[in-house]
Amino acid sequence: RELLFDRTVDPGEQDDVADDYPDVVERFRDHLQRRLNDIEETSVDIETPDIEDAPGVQERLEALGYRE
Repeated sequence: RELLFDRTVDPGEQDDVADDYPDVVERFRDHLQRRLNDIEETSVDIETPDIEDAPGVQERLEALGYRE
């Protein structure tokens, strides 16, 4: 279910106005679908070295408190 709120008059998002503005809902739906398509098109497996083996990474992790 798609919901739409006018946050200028309803900051608590209590009054769904999607039925009153189907054109806005459609534009949001189209925008979301384009974004999801872009993500799908750019989803590839990239071979990367183990970052924790890179020089200096262990020391930086320790300095940040992630390792002892």
